[in-house]
Amino acid sequence: MKKWFGLLLISLIFITACSPGQIDFSNFPSFFSGTTAVSTGKGIVLEWTEYPKKDIQEGSEFSLGLRVKNFAKIPVEGNVCVRDALPSQSYGGIPEDSSACRPFHLEKAQTFESKVQPDIFESDLFGPFRYQNLQPTSYAPGIAAEVEYRIESMHTSRFCVKNPNSREKLPADVKCDVSETGSVVQDDLPLMIKKITKDVNQIAGNRVSISFDINVNQQEDGTLRNYNAVSQGETTRYPQIDFAINYLGIPFACNPLKDGKIEVRETENSIRCTSEYTFNSIDPYQQDQLVLTLKYRFRKISRIPSNIGLIPLENKNTLRKT
Repeated sequence: MKKWFGLLLISLIFITACSPGQIDFSNFPSFFSGTTAVSTGKGIVLEWTEYPKKDIQEGSEFSLGLRVKNFAKIPVEGNVCVRDALPSQSYGGIPEDSSACRPFHLEKAQTFESKVQPDIFESDLFGPFRYQNLQPTSYAPGIAAEVEYRIESMHTSRFCVKNPNSREKLPADVKCDVSETGSVVQDDLPLMIKKITKDVNQIAGNRVSISFDINVNQQEDGTLRNYNAVSQGETTRYPQIDFAINYLGIPFACNPLKDGKIEVRETENSIRCTSEYTFNSIDPYQQDQLVLTLKYRFRKISRIPSNIGLIPLENKNTLRKT
């Protein structure tokens, strides 16, 4: 049954290439998506170190190798796996189990002489693999790597709040406008803070309301999941990401926020966080670092850089035309 299912998938791919828009692949395995680029990101980078450069003959062995680099200033842990598009019980190739995966833990990147030095994980070789029982037809193995990792990223911006009752002149290097847009310090990761604006309004006396409008967006193609998700089946249309805010040590109410999580949609995601603060009568202003923390999982697919096919034994002397 799986043998015919594999052939059906190949046929559907071919039909779809000729008739776009007629078949929905949204429920098919994730290895049919992804990019042919070697790199899958800027902060976390996936590279192929070993892969077939030409068509694979039935029965011949091949191996795969991967490297993961962490250019971010936070540690990262996850798994990297190799996959293909054919059911292994019928056709061999890459098995659909944990033997095709490797866990990794990467320390944060270091900076030496203004140059970022990433922490690097290089897998031992996956394989050797071999295909079997191939029919006399054209096959595309769909070999790809899948990397999934957990991130707890911090995004910072410094803001000042002025005591509305203070008449003391502020230092020349202190900017304390009622409304201002902050400059965000952050790593180049799948989720980024695009913009932060602050607004301050006097409530009464030395008491003020503080509001932050925060724009979060996904800058990299891939699948977001909840940080504590334990299976791929837990993905939702709008993944829920852990979100926390810290400024002046006071609690903030954020909207939309439910149980400490936000839903990340395809477009920009706007969050408004508000609180109140009462100045000590002798303090002309308060300056502190706003810290935003995002926690999530991210999954990305990368196909091998070469365009290869499979050669059944019946056609082993005839290479597939590319």
